[in-house]
Amino acid sequence: MKSDVRKVFGYVRVSTDEQAIRGYGLEAQERAIRKEAQHRGWEIVEILRDEGVSGATLDRPGLHEALTRAAQGEAQAVVASKLDRLSRSLVGTADLMEWATTAGIYLVAFDPDLDTSTANGRLLAQIMAVVAEWE
Repeated sequence: MKSDVRKVFGYVRVSTDEQAIRGYGLEAQERAIRKEAQHRGWEIVEILRDEGVSGATLDRPGLHEALTRAAQGEAQAVVASKLDRLSRSLVGTADLMEWATTAGIYLVAFDPDLDTSTANGRLLAQIMAVVAEWE
């Protein structure tokens, strides 16, 4: 089954101020997003960043902007190179997936392969939500 994703917001994050100042990881995350978007035929609307912000909270300006603008119809998905760039906790990830589903957008993380626009990705998301509830 083919995904209906055409446009995406990329999202990159580093958690420490030192990582942000030195740029560790941001370029690698952005390269991974651009490479996979090209492979999948997606147009990147913009890549948004949170630098020096912990993934323990979902209250992050760059993430909020990506999610809000996607929900407003500018893109069908928010994409990160790794799941821990979106959230560092299982409960936070489950909350984020529930919000995205309600908003009618998809979340995609390449590691692990979580793409809620596909059947396999939705299955993984449901398993993660059950584990988060149990936790």
